[in-house]
Amino acid sequence: MEEPMSLKTYRQRAGLTQLQLAEAAGVSQSQITHHECGRRANISLGQARAIVRALNDRDVKCSLDSVFPCEEAKAA
Repeated sequence: MEEPMSLKTYRQRAGLTQLQLAEAAGVSQSQITHHECGRRANISLGQARAIVRALNDRDVKCSLDSVFPCEEAKAA
């Protein structure tokens, strides 16, 4: 399993702006911005999967758990 990294790190590795990732994933730029700033955006499971898919499509290999780790995993 991949080491969890921030959404911003994955996005930057993909060479995408927040707007480009948002458009590729079908979410709003503000959702990306809020998540990257630690103000948890209300992102549904489907939207989270779309974000991960958009990153993987740009050869940034990641999983749902590595991009959006659950709170218990972060505390461990």
